[in-house]
Amino acid sequence: MDGWPIVGRDHELSRVARRLVESPASERRRGALLVGAPGIGKTRIARELYRLVRRHRLGAVWATASRTAQHQPLGAFAAYTREGDDTLALLAQLAAEISPGDRPTAVFVDDVHALDPMSALLVQTLARRPQTSLVLTARTPAPLPDVIVDLWKDDLVERIEVHPLDEAATGRLASAILERPLEAVAAHRLWERSQGNPLYITHITQDWRDALAAGGDDEAAGGLADDADEPATSLPFVPDPASPLPAELGALIEQTLIGLDDTRLEVLDAVSLLEPFPLAAIIEAVPSADVRLLDELEARGVIVAAIDDPGHLITLRAAHPLFAEARRAAMGPLRARRLRGRILDAVEHTGVDLDIVSRSLLSLQADGSNGGDAALHLEAAATAFARLDLDLTARLATASAEHGGPPAATTLAAYALSLRSHGEAAAAMLAPLLDAERPPVDALIVDSGNRFFVLGDPEGAIARTEAARAAATDDGDRAELAAMLAWEHAFQAHPALALDLADAALAHPGHSGRAIAFATIARVTALACAGRSDEVAAVAEPGYAAARGGYDAAVLRTVLLDAHLLALHLAGRMGEAADLAERVLADDHEAPPPFDSRLLNLTGRALVRSGRIAEGLVALTSAQAAIGGHDHTGWSPLNLVDLAEGEALGGDLRRARRALERARAEWSPAFRYRLPQLERVAALIDAAAGRAAEAAAGAVAAADLAIEQDAPALALRALHDAVRYGARGLRDRVSDLADGLDGPRARLAPRHADAWDRGDAAELDELSRAFEADGDLITATDAAAQAAVHWAAAGRGGRAAASRLRVRGIESTTGRLHTIAVARASLGPDLSEREGEIAALIAGGHSDREIAVRLGLSTRTVEAHAHRIYAKLGVEGRAQLRDLADGG
Repeated sequence: MDGWPIVGRDHELSRVARRLVESPASERRRGALLVGAPGIGKTRIARELYRLVRRHRLGAVWATASRTAQHQPLGAFAAYTREGDDTLALLAQLAAEISPGDRPTAVFVDDVHALDPMSALLVQTLARRPQTSLVLTARTPAPLPDVIVDLWKDDLVERIEVHPLDEAATGRLASAILERPLEAVAAHRLWERSQGNPLYITHITQDWRDALAAGGDDEAAGGLADDADEPATSLPFVPDPASPLPAELGALIEQTLIGLDDTRLEVLDAVSLLEPFPLAAIIEAVPSADVRLLDELEARGVIVAAIDDPGHLITLRAAHPLFAEARRAAMGPLRARRLRGRILDAVEHTGVDLDIVSRSLLSLQADGSNGGDAALHLEAAATAFARLDLDLTARLATASAEHGGPPAATTLAAYALSLRSHGEAAAAMLAPLLDAERPPVDALIVDSGNRFFVLGDPEGAIARTEAARAAATDDGDRAELAAMLAWEHAFQAHPALALDLADAALAHPGHSGRAIAFATIARVTALACAGRSDEVAAVAEPGYAAARGGYDAAVLRTVLLDAHLLALHLAGRMGEAADLAERVLADDHEAPPPFDSRLLNLTGRALVRSGRIAEGLVALTSAQAAIGGHDHTGWSPLNLVDLAEGEALGGDLRRARRALERARAEWSPAFRYRLPQLERVAALIDAAAGRAAEAAAGAVAAADLAIEQDAPALALRALHDAVRYGARGLRDRVSDLADGLDGPRARLAPRHADAWDRGDAAELDELSRAFEADGDLITATDAAAQAAVHWAAAGRGGRAAASRLRVRGIESTTGRLHTIAVARASLGPDLSEREGEIAALIAGGHSDREIAVRLGLSTRTVEAHAHRIYAKLGVEGRAQLRDLADGG
């Protein structure tokens, strides 16, 4: 597919291009032999080099070898064929015609592994012609003609291995084909699926593009593309992770497997149905195979063998993941069932230790098996849940229930359905269990969560759970139900009741790990809103420990992390929050839907609050695209609020307003305690638009709502925002709220309100440094900007410039921040935009050369700007400028 954009090949192109456009006589090597797997991009690189040579108006000849022409002498060069009995003379004549020697000429020969002997000799003859260079391509592991190998051995051409694209280049190629960004998690999955093969990437991505063209832009963009002024192409695309292999690509892969007889295909089919496939069982499953045949398939690049730890078991896989996909797609259902039956028999006969999920799936789909092992399917379903594969969990748990499994199987299937936003289906599945005289506590818990979050009935969920707790007689059951109630009351903005219920749950003897996790989520949420962040780390640790075990560990871990981040953000510990998010999420970076969107949300929120706006927006936008339009768990509006906050700080008010409007429309009643945050972001958008009075009033209203919910930390955050927006007269109220709370914000916000009211610029500068030390770069920027306003009002131009330089220095990390304070302290006539950038970098200790590289300028230009900066600010050099920026 010559039309794909060429990305990730700068190294290969630069290595060869110089030899082609300069005189080949200037060095011994006359070009390159590009080798690699089918579809890896060898021909695409050669075509790009061919165009380069043509653009330089040099000689360029293209020839292609093929299996069809392999039996015809000089088949690759049929256009130049002449009659003659003397082979050497004929080759010399043809070589002279192809490359006359009067100017540099590049000869390109594609697929030299398929050259007929005469054509190979002609290539060898061309390699020794004056003013001639060669670019050859060859497929691995196909053998090469001896004369071509000699060119490489004699160092006439350089052998260059063309490797698969890396993950970043895969994403760039796919985005170029789609003409829109590909969401980060989807790009990672595409890279794993394609193994970086450009041909495969192109076919898969083109299939997505065709689907988009047929309709579905808004769905793929997470529903954000509802504005005619902003096309969906500006938003990340998230393909369906279960999208099938494109038919055309499947046919191409089948072509690479031509020549495999029935036995060899059966080996590949068996491996495709069970990966990794234990080597000890393959001969049992495919009796006509033997070790020699397996060696041959491995040498041909059809399968690969590896030693899987633990147990040092030798296993087989398809050499490329898409080989297995293509074979499964091409395999008829009868053949697949028959082969699975033989695989299951082989596994049982050889006694190999097979993955529980694979064994369960085989028994369900194998010929001759009734699939009736309910215990096996339930254990496999729990394992699938631990791997975050909710769809497979529901399938296996349902199979267990249908084959007589215990109530736990039905409950697990309903849990998976609920987390996938299928609330009604989950409720219907649970109904028979809940109608029993003594419903299982697991079913009660799942039903409560489903009603609270997915069906949007918090009051009904709480009432049913309270009734169940009152009726429970077992201490363990009472503990779990109390812990569930604690979680629900914390989210309904009843922090005192939530803490009491959490304490009661943990006081019950024999409480479970799940009760600990639920109670911890409630306690951390309540402590966060109460402003008791110093206690949160110790309180959270047992919850994280409890969330390391059990099949739903990852679910509980993300909810607990959400609450923990809230506590740190409200307290002003922004840097600590970013570090926590990175540490906790490190093990979950490859989570499947819907957890990928939740992890992206938590990551993006932490990045935005720590001031890394651009990075955070990438994560949050990707999260919304991954959520799509079918979320009923409440995560979509939470992410939209975070997205609106980031967009407002980044200056895109249209997108910020649209995200906030959607958040209001989708808001889940389960998250009542987050309503003050919703109103706080609405005020932030007013501030970014320059409506200072409206912004301050909105922030104060958000604080009032938080106080009604007994959440002083949320109220303090909102009132502190009002101070940043320029509201005066809030000193006493801020101080009263901060009294009894802990964390940097409780310590610094009263000083901030006081300094702003009094016009104390020096104190505001000092506060800016303090906020920066705690990782709160956004507030640090606003404090420095407010200091600049007061310095300027006092006629202290030099100190005002120093505060502005601090703003610019912080913005070198955050990017340009669109806040009222920064707008009021804009550099104006003192320094130009470019001079402000350079002054901030000088103040940060960067040399002229470093600044030139960073900004793409010459060192002389930077020096000229620096002299003008010194003159405008009244300083004599770099040292005085740094002193000025430090407040000296």
